[in-house]
Amino acid sequence: MKRRLVAILAADVVGYSKLMGGDELGTLAALRNLRNELFGPTVAGNHGKIVKDMGDGWLVEFSSVNDAVNCAMRVQDQLESHDIIKLRVGVHIGDVVHEDNDVFGDGVNIAARLQELSQPGAVTISDAAHSSLDGTLSPSFDDLGVSELKNISKPIRLWSRTGVSAGASRNVFGRDGLTGDAGPPSLAVLPISTASGNEELRLLADALCDDFVTYLNASHWLAAVISEDPRNRSYTLRSSLRARGSQLRLDVQLAGQEGAPIWKGKFDGNLEGSFEWQDATAESVTSDVMGQILAAEEQRLAGKTSEQLSATECCLSASFLQVKYGVDRRQAVDKLVLAITKDPNHFYAYNMLVGEIRTLIAQGHQKEIEDLLPAFPDWVRRAKELAVPGSASELLLNWSEAQHLGNMENARAPVTAALRKYPFDASVLGLAGFVYVFLGEPEVASECFLKAERYGRYIQTAPVHRAGHAIALVEQGRYEAAIEKVSSVIREAPGLTVSYRVEAASWANLENLEMASVAINKLLELVPEETVSFIKDRNGFVENEATMRYFDGLRRAGLPA
Repeated sequence: MKRRLVAILAADVVGYSKLMGGDELGTLAALRNLRNELFGPTVAGNHGKIVKDMGDGWLVEFSSVNDAVNCAMRVQDQLESHDIIKLRVGVHIGDVVHEDNDVFGDGVNIAARLQELSQPGAVTISDAAHSSLDGTLSPSFDDLGVSELKNISKPIRLWSRTGVSAGASRNVFGRDGLTGDAGPPSLAVLPISTASGNEELRLLADALCDDFVTYLNASHWLAAVISEDPRNRSYTLRSSLRARGSQLRLDVQLAGQEGAPIWKGKFDGNLEGSFEWQDATAESVTSDVMGQILAAEEQRLAGKTSEQLSATECCLSASFLQVKYGVDRRQAVDKLVLAITKDPNHFYAYNMLVGEIRTLIAQGHQKEIEDLLPAFPDWVRRAKELAVPGSASELLLNWSEAQHLGNMENARAPVTAALRKYPFDASVLGLAGFVYVFLGEPEVASECFLKAERYGRYIQTAPVHRAGHAIALVEQGRYEAAIEKVSSVIREAPGLTVSYRVEAASWANLENLEMASVAINKLLELVPEETVSFIKDRNGFVENEATMRYFDGLRRAGLPA
């Protein structure tokens, strides 16, 4: 029998027998929906495989501890408000053996014991698992000390993460603001239908479904959910996945209200390269769906005058302008000012406005918004007053205030708190990445940016996050990788000034002063008064070996001191 070192996730339904005794049909229906709409897709989306289904629980195998813990935390967060089902979850890394469609070994035994000790809604992991976590996940866990586990010879240190209010981490318009406006457009992603009995196809369909919702939901202007019930949703996405031999075909249809078809697509692939096909197809479908809904919503809003727009619709319009890099960003700011004029209690309008102004300042465009800066402190104060206590938005405002004061050490605590509660929020991850870049801690910054790219591929600030990742690569001395990363950002967002700073510093550190000069000239076209000191001061960079790689490169490229 061959042993393998894997991460094992053990999950169990709390009070299963009592639930079945009280309402057998309702419990079975809830479990089926959980498996089809949440647990299965989240497992598949994190590259896991369900190796044992006990009816009231599961054993899931992962090759990566980070994937296992990501999966466990995402499932628990999304289940927090469920009316019926609560789970206990344990995760351990250890040896397992597969035999007769079952799995055995210390890895399974310890994961099962951890699950038994876990509180409802919590994730309990071993010290071995915790020591393997990246910097975006480790802040979420509390040390429970050393415990002896039943039938386990050696005591084990345990770590636990209790549930958070998952809804508060979503910054969708109107959800955590005090407004009576209708919410953003919504999308029901129906579970992808497949041929019965083909487990490999089912896993692939679940993974695709999870990717669709993850990428679409990160936009912050579209609320997407996996659901078998499309009623009361603005849009519906239906898909079917078929296989003939090793050949794959995904048929996708996007419909509006009343089922009116908007777009159809066909995507062919091969099972032998299913992982690569999954990634490419998820990106392609998401891009097409996002574009179609964006066009439909823009057309809807274009038929309204400024007087007719609600505050939420002003936020939507601003969000659409942010997506279109190259337009005057002042247009988005003006839409947000209009939103708070229409609804002085619309939290998300203030939140977007503060974020947009901070972004423009960081990019060196302070002159474009100079007339608005006297009101900026009041907008920050009002946003903090309206924020839900402990929400991701409140924590991000604290971060923004620390940056405004130019002291990034003050931002460390709120960012750690934000990562602890919202390790899957792309905005939190992206801003955390910038904090660590400004603090000269590029390894942790890269972990944050990579995860932001994974969970926020289509968020409005995605190009900014990729540019931030490129700075982290410069700080690590990985100049070729930084140039490669930032090249795609320049193609997508040619007006983003940070890209040219990264390009200039990288080429200069590679001794290619000619290419560095080209980048500096482009930067000075966009920000004529730019200097190294301005960049350091407005972002709160500390001075250490990592950050000096960036600034020395800029000086060598010819940027004034």
